[in-house]
Amino acid sequence: MSLSAQVDVDKKPLPDFNDRGDLPEAVHQATIAEVRQRLGTNTNQRQRVFQQLFRIYRLAKATSRLERFIIFGSFVTSKADLTTLTLSW
Repeated sequence: MSLSAQVDVDKKPLPDFNDRGDLPEAVHQATIAEVRQRLGTNTNQRQRVFQQLFRIYRLAKATSRLERFIIFGSFVTSKADLTTLTLSW
């Protein structure tokens, strides 16, 4: 798998999860490589879900019209067992 990342010197890393296991409420920018590292490697299920997410990301990016790729659901939490993954672009 090839993950390309554009470096933005002003971009902050994804924040830590709060005590409920959620990211703080806000829109957080991240590269697809950072999403994989932070959210897509902890369990076998997260690895499989990330593979599907990355496949969809590549298809959307191939249209040359992708401006943003928004990830919602339990994938963006610290939960070990995922129940939802919602994408918007």
